[in-house]
Amino acid sequence: MMARIKKCGWLGGLLWLWVGMSSCATTKSSENTGEAKGLTLKLEDYYPLQVGNRWTYRISSLNSKPIEHSIRIVKREGDSFVDNLQQSFVVDSYGLRNNNVRYLLKYPLRVGTQWLSVTNITSVERYTIIEIDRTEKVPAGEYKNCLVVKAREQRAGQGAIEALLIFAPRVGLIKNVAIRDDGESRLVYNTMELVEFSMNREK
Repeated sequence: MMARIKKCGWLGGLLWLWVGMSSCATTKSSENTGEAKGLTLKLEDYYPLQVGNRWTYRISSLNSKPIEHSIRIVKREGDSFVDNLQQSFVVDSYGLRNNNVRYLLKYPLRVGTQWLSVTNITSVERYTIIEIDRTEKVPAGEYKNCLVVKAREQRAGQGAIEALLIFAPRVGLIKNVAIRDDGESRLVYNTMELVEFSMNREK
């Protein structure tokens, strides 16, 4: 399983991503909140970061049978939380940061917010918040006021990989759709959906 993740690069990491709320994050001003249907949601509301939290996903890929895989938070190191795939996550004053390399969400939580991540000289990752009040149904249930991020990685001479990341308040990542775009056609080649979420209620 880990070998497959490494071969997929950054998108592979996103396909196995868990997300949640950091209790230690800095409180943000009103401009850094979502405004979905009258609700005021902070970035932390999309990320229950706590040791013991667990997300189980169903992953469907082209030419492969669906599989299920669980992500759980196994430890805390300072302000960062580490999962069972050794990915680290921290909520800071700018947003949610993954492995000290890229931001998966950034303030302000508004449609149109954009940011970049340059991981090497041949790859640029572009992120855009495209919705903040989506209703999405997955095997774990139906979730309202979801935030949707479009992530796109452009590689020199290799076309692009695009992902739609859907986050539900107080749950985390509930769906990820991965698309290959070669400039002539777009192909959905991987879909990940939440099957079950359990939160550690102990403090």
